[in-house]
Amino acid sequence: MHVARLSSVLKLRAVVPEDAEVACQVFDAHDPDEPQDPDVTRHRWTVNTPDSVRERFLIEQCGRAVGFAFRGHKWWEPEEHRFAFNDLRLVPVAQERTSAQGVLDRLEAANIEEGAETLVARTREGSRWDIEFLEARGYRYDRLSKAWELDLAANRDRLLAERDDSRRAMREQGIALGTQASDDDPELVQKLYRLNAETTLDVPTTVPHSTWSLEEFKMWGASPEFRSDRSWIARDGDEVVAWSFLKYPRVGRVWTGYTCSARSHRGRGIARAVKMETLGQAIELGVTSVRTDNDEANAPMLHINEKLGYHRIPGFVSYLKDVRQ
Repeated sequence: MHVARLSSVLKLRAVVPEDAEVACQVFDAHDPDEPQDPDVTRHRWTVNTPDSVRERFLIEQCGRAVGFAFRGHKWWEPEEHRFAFNDLRLVPVAQERTSAQGVLDRLEAANIEEGAETLVARTREGSRWDIEFLEARGYRYDRLSKAWELDLAANRDRLLAERDDSRRAMREQGIALGTQASDDDPELVQKLYRLNAETTLDVPTTVPHSTWSLEEFKMWGASPEFRSDRSWIARDGDEVVAWSFLKYPRVGRVWTGYTCSARSHRGRGIARAVKMETLGQAIELGVTSVRTDNDEANAPMLHINEKLGYHRIPGFVSYLKDVRQ
């Protein structure tokens, strides 16, 4: 179902690649603490797969962009619970409930028409207008992804010393650390793909994780914020047993992209070791702070963050709405 004109006041227009800069201006006005990179946004819009529906729109008022809307879902298996996503972001001056109701009505109707049973909406922790709007629409709190920030400048000496300690521990265990770019294994991408598939399943969630194809994994890794020379892996012989990397957008903040360890090698400090490599490298590159987020039920990663000295910042909250008839 294609979403078209909403009213005489607000319109939805499907985005084109050239809209990335304007969309990022909307994102930045909605959440000034997280500047967005147009290059990364433009790339994200190209990652569409045949087994899913993704529709993205600019919300315009009198010819001026005042919001962004998204709706989408995977095509579900016959016995699978049918989750679908709605995303609505309005700049503060456009946060008027009556107009916003019309936008979300259309997004929800399109997902429901295609068979959705539960709608999912997400916003930033503490975004009062968004949260009150969703709750008034019948959405209920699901879970929180806690966000954290680490001051690299203030903790420089301690973090570099901890990296040295991790390196020694890995040498004693026979674990080799290095960047993805420096690894000449022709099957490295396939090994990272398998490690990602295994470990993603261990991340707590309500909405089941999507299973990526190898081609989708490669498309995701082609984002301009990803650098193979800043992506760290741990090897035990021929096996890739841990992986961590930071996202370096041209515009915006540096975030941890992912940190994981193979089930067979957990409890040995290997995930911490590759994470320490990313942090040490960031310090040496002049990055002053790094952010990360982890589900509130992901106890191992939350423990690592607390031990490393991260402090809490507003995270990301998901809400659910049951629309089964």
